[in-house]
Amino acid sequence: MILSKIRRFRKILRKLERELNDRLKENTVCCGVSLAQCHAVLELEEQGETTIGKLAESLGLDKSTLSRTIDGLFNVGLVKRFPHQNDRRYMAISLTNQGQATCGKINSTSDDYFTRIFQKIPEEKHDTVIESFGIVAEAMKKGRRIENEV
Repeated sequence: MILSKIRRFRKILRKLERELNDRLKENTVCCGVSLAQCHAVLELEEQGETTIGKLAESLGLDKSTLSRTIDGLFNVGLVKRFPHQNDRRYMAISLTNQGQATCGKINSTSDDYFTRIFQKIPEEKHDTVIESFGIVAEAMKKGRRIENEV
């Protein structure tokens, strides 16, 4: 692979990282929860009732790290824990009504912001941008797995 392409790619990622960091510093994106909690809330909304193990797997985190995040969400009333309906050895988790409301605020705020961003991208490029980000995210995830195996 040509080194100049790699360096251009890295430069673009650095720009993206700075923009995202600036956006996240505003703290309006996640409606008063940390970034880790924000990701957990959004994933819980998508999965519905689940276990910490399944949620950790989908977020690419270890269970102990996610468990602390879920404890924080539980302590502020955004997540409820209860015995899993199919296997009482596991605790199930889901969003509370307050957690669903917070998730709704996160989605609304993020949808508004990214709608404005998307409007600055030519419409015929929308699918390409979405596909490209997905490819990069998956490649980075695979790269992390390889690094962890070494």
